Formats: sequence, C-alpha cells, structure tokens
Amino acid sequence: MILIADSGATKTSWAAICGDDVLRFSGEGCNPNFTDAGEMVRSIGGSIPEKVRREEVSEIHFYCAGIGKGNSGAVTGALGKVFPAASIWCGSDLLGAARALLGHNAGFAAILGTGANTCIYDGTGISQHVDCMGFILGDEGSGAYIGKRLICDYLRGNMPENVRIAAGKAIGLDRDGIIERIYRLPHPNRFCASLCRFVGENIGGDPYFSNLVKDSFRAFFNGMVCRYGGWRSMELNCTGSVAYVFRGQLAAVAGEFGMKTGIIEKEPLDGLISYHRTTK
Repeated sequence: MILIADSGATKTSWAAICGDDVLRFSGEGCNPNFTDAGEMVRSIGGSIPEKVRREEVSEIHFYCAGIGKGNSGAVTGALGKVFPAASIWCGSDLLGAARALLGHNAGFAAILGTGANTCIYDGTGISQHVDCMGFILGDEGSGAYIGKRLICDYLRGNMPENVRIAAGKAIGLDRDGIIERIYRLPHPNRFCASLCRFVGENIGGDPYFSNLVKDSFRAFFNGMVCRYGGWRSMELNCTGSVAYVFRGQLAAVAGEFGMKTGIIEKEPLDGLISYHRTTK
C-alpha cells in the first residue's frame, strides 16, 4: 500500500493506494514550523482510518507546507513512528502543487490556500522560487492574508458600516480578544484564514468584499508573481481553496497584469495520484 499526502497549514489530504483501489481521507494540517514532533505523531496517527493497516504501508510520499532542510527530519521521524515499515519521502507542498498541476511539463505553479507560495517548475523539480516569507511577513493573496486585511479594516473602521457590523459578528471577538487570538494563541494563520468563509459568503454583496479579495491578489502578483523573469509569457496555474473559491477575481487580476489563467484546482491530491501512478 502506498500513501500520498498533501499537508497544508489547515488540512492534510491523504490517499491510500492499493492496486486500482484508492481510499481518500483527511486530517489536521502538519506544518513543522508550527507543529512540534509529538503533535505531528498524534495528528498523523489520529487521521489514519482502520481500513489502512499501518504495517502494510510500504511507501509514503508526503508533501508538506513549511518543510525545509532544517525540519524535514522531524516530519520523517513522526511518519516513521506511525508507519515503521514504510519507505518515507518528504517534500514541499509547493513541489506537490507543481507536480499535480503540471505533471512532467514545465511552467508556473502556485498555491493560494491558508498560505501562499509560487515557483517555476522545470518538469522535474522547482527551478526558481521567490520566498513567500510566511504568515507574518508575506503570504500575500492567501486566506490568512485576506483575513488579516479584513481584521485590520474592521478595527480601523476602514469599511462600510453595514459590512463592519457583519464582520464583527463573523470575527466574534473584541479588540482585546483579537490581539489575544493573534499574538498569544496557537495557529493565528488558521484563525485569519477561517474568515475567508465570511468573505466568500458575501462576495456578491457589498463591493467591499470583491475589492478586498482583488487587492489581496494584486499584492500576490506584486510581491511574488512579478518577481519571476518572463512571467507574462507563462500561464497562472494554481491550487488551493482560496484560488478556487475566488477564481473569478483571481482571473480578473491576472488579466490586469497581462497573465493568462491556466489550471485552477481546489486541491492537488487527484493530480498527485495521477503523477505517482505514471512515475516510476
């Protein structure tokens, strides 16, 4: 049995492959920058259904947000404790997105989910990468970024009054509560990204919401996409819930910048299943 996983900041999507049979399931996100080794073991172990016999798992391909040379060992170690008989490979969720979107073809690939990331893919690996800089310094265009912008506009009164009343109900916290949630409690990026549901539910209402999303995508282009040489000659291929839900706004902003829109997928898992079934 082979396991393939795409792990973002909020959710891990899994596929267990045994012959022609594929079992899909999901669990918590597993970013090693925010999750310690013990929590990773608990989270991964708690996600595996009874149908997946751990001792029968022979191979794992684990694509993970936030993974790098300094923390890949922690992820591999956590997986090894849950699946002691498996051969384990770990890589970035960005590489997973590129493989899912482009297969063995070269091009531009991006993630717009809880976080944001971009790259140029050469058909095998990532050949160029502009640092997304994470939740605090960057991640423009992501769900966390959109949520941060909404919170700032709410606290500063930089939105119509009817929107501010609705936003206050969606946020559910006063100023002190917001500061506590962002600066002192775990996973502030998930909290900010959770507010995208409220934005999406109101995207066809007051123009504030569409402008918020488009401005966030403009920041995504200015901060990351436009930093690649020859970016206008490529198509924007993107995966992630934010890209998918707001694909109309994303395509409009890409058009403003002179970039064609290619493949927009909600999740990369189906593409990764196809990639690994055709790659030996």
